[in-house]
Amino acid sequence: MNSTIKNKIVSFINLTITNTDLKKFFNKLVHSDKINEQQLCLSILIEIKFGFTTERKYIDIIDYIKTTKIPISYQSFAEYLNEHRFYGNEHECKIQYSRVVTKRSFNSYYGSFKNNNSYEIDEEKITKYGWTSGTGIVFVTPKHELDIIIVSCKHEEYPANMVSDYLGLLRTESDKRICNDDFLYLKIDYSKYFRDKLYQPNSSNIDWLLENLFLTCRKPDGFGRTFNENGVEFAKERIHKKSHFFDGYFRMKQIGKFSIIDSIKGEIIDEAIKRLEI
Repeated sequence: MNSTIKNKIVSFINLTITNTDLKKFFNKLVHSDKINEQQLCLSILIEIKFGFTTERKYIDIIDYIKTTKIPISYQSFAEYLNEHRFYGNEHECKIQYSRVVTKRSFNSYYGSFKNNNSYEIDEEKITKYGWTSGTGIVFVTPKHELDIIIVSCKHEEYPANMVSDYLGLLRTESDKRICNDDFLYLKIDYSKYFRDKLYQPNSSNIDWLLENLFLTCRKPDGFGRTFNENGVEFAKERIHKKSHFFDGYFRMKQIGKFSIIDSIKGEIIDEAIKRLEI
């Protein structure tokens, strides 16, 4: 982030944020040399500017951290967000959605691989674990749009590369315990009868203690937008809470493997500034 842009963001913070402690914290994040910290700040500013969440919610976080006697820092702020989710911009589930998971996650929580070379969703596992992730938040995308991407790259050596980039998923080997199955992606097509509440994503839905590509996005259609810098379009996304809904209309499809690359976040701050519109 160059000094001119940084000064514009600092000016925006000073003009927009009323709380002294919050203003000081955001200014600290802007001047950080860590991209995740800049990302968090810019995403929250987007949310406040366009009414996804209010400044009051973040003031409450700062006030709570102060009562714990722990220093106000990116670490303490991110840990609070990991434990508290903000929901807003609720939308009806009028279309069919899909999500993408690794083979290992699927085998552990959702289903199993059968002898006839097919994947089947296990109702008992859904009853036990639900449709969820480590954060208890599930990101989904319109099925018909994801299918277009899958068809366009099905003959590639690594057909899941474009899918991964489209959905804003990192293709890095960040966990040394990772097994080969984690490089294989599967698509779960939701039942057309799934009617849980859906929300536009915001920064409280992300685990900021991990590397990620998340940016808040203002869109009048009520969808969030992913991020990548590989020339693939940004996918539409919504979230739902942990759900145990199950019927016989969920379907599985193997997408294929993806290749590992270094983190691709060089342009994410530029994209965040575009979304902030200052």
